[in-house]
Parts: sequence; structure tokens; C-alpha cells
Amino acid sequence: MRRALALVALAGCASYQSTYRRSHSAPSELVWAYHDRFQVTRDGQIVAEQRDWDALSGVVACVPRARSWAESAASGDRTGSVLSWSGIAVMLGGLVAGSVLIFRDTSNTDQVLLGGGVLLGGTIVGGSLAVTGLVKRARADATAIDAVNLYNDERAGCPR
Repeated sequence: MRRALALVALAGCASYQSTYRRSHSAPSELVWAYHDRFQVTRDGQIVAEQRDWDALSGVVACVPRARSWAESAASGDRTGSVLSWSGIAVMLGGLVAGSVLIFRDTSNTDQVLLGGGVLLGGTIVGGSLAVTGLVKRARADATAIDAVNLYNDERAGCPR
């Protein structure tokens, strides 16, 4: 019963979609929107979005500090993604290898302990990598927000 309730709750959380888009903006202003992820728009068109900040540096290029922050956001997001996926792979590899070692010969205590160590080590190392990646991606999002805000504050010298 508890498992069924947990699955229903998780399904409900995963199915909610939220959207927000500002209706008015100044010419050349970058505007934040939200459609299940943060998006940067100009004149109603999406120019960059969360989990892929690569295009943002080109959009804010006429403000050098904003471009630098946008490049940092894109780099941090890529690094965070690699770390997160690597961590998940290490955890899964540790789970498989540890399980094989544990259950291959359950009467061999050394092998069972080795399997437990591999399983635990994979979980600790992989979990650490995955969490570090998630933190790095969250910081990249904050850096992208700063880049957009800096651009909007200093865009007066940019071509229209």
C-alpha cells in the first residue's frame, strides 16, 4: 500500500507542468520565461534555456562581462552534466559488480565482503559525483541568471 501511494505521489509530481511568459518587454531586452525549465526569450523567441546555456554567450556578446558569465554558465552546466551522468554510471556499475561478487558464491565470505565493498564504494563515489554535478548545474543556472540581468542592465551600448 505504501509503495502504491509513493508511486502515485511521484507520478503526480512529475506530471505537473508550469508555464510563465512575461507579456511586455523593452526592445532588445532579454526576458525570463518558464515552461518546465527556465528559458531566456527575446521578442517572444527562445534564445537559450536551462540545461543548455551554450547559445547565451552569443546573445549577450555585446556586454563583455555578461558574455563571460554566460560562457561560465555554459561550461559549468556541461561539466555538471558529465559529473552527474558519470556518477550515475559509477553507482550502477558498482551495483552490478558488487551484486555479481556477492551472489556468485555466497559461501565465500571474502568474496561477499569484496562485493559489499564494491557496492558501497560505487554508491559513495558515484553518489558524490552525481551530487557534485547537480550542484554545479544549479550554480550554472544562477550564473546564467546573473548574465542575463547584467546584459539587461548594460545593453544600452548594444546595437538594436
